[in-house]
Amino acid sequence: MGERLHFDQVRFGWPGATEPLLDGFDLEVAPSQVTVLVGESGCGKSTVLRLAVGLLTPSSGTVLGGDAEARAFVFQSPNLLPWRTVADNVALPLELQGKTQRGAVDRALAAVGLLDAADSLPGQLSGGMRMRASLARALVVSPGPVGARRAVFSAGCHHPTVGVVDVPRCVARARQHRADGDPRHR
Repeated sequence: MGERLHFDQVRFGWPGATEPLLDGFDLEVAPSQVTVLVGESGCGKSTVLRLAVGLLTPSSGTVLGGDAEARAFVFQSPNLLPWRTVADNVALPLELQGKTQRGAVDRALAAVGLLDAADSLPGQLSGGMRMRASLARALVVSPGPVGARRAVFSAGCHHPTVGVVDVPRCVARARQHRADGDPRHR
């Protein structure tokens, strides 16, 4: 089934920023687990996702485990390439992995109700259809069961609702541990 995705003491800051966006961030996600990141705008939710799928690299700490080829997420905007058909947009992650699996693309499109729109261009779709195409693009590489799973998080970083990670609370807790002299948070 794969390994857990594990963030250990991850630090990440944008160039020129006075403070890191993430500092001492810990998180563990089990295979096929659905996890929701919450927090105000700009707190690091999208950064955590980009670190998880390898689009960004932490300045310190580690992001380990999980099946890197099966990591996927749905962007806030569909981010479809306008010159590619819906099916070709959904197939893009497979192509980048050197795979060609039209059956997987068709299954992902069928799962979101877009099989009939496979040959359409994104500009021919409604906004909701474009978002479903973006979801299909994530499903094509990570088609496992979708549903809530019990989350495993660092103590004090989880929201009372199972599977929800409060990113700012996790970062604040790590900063407090560091201020208290906890050697793990230096």
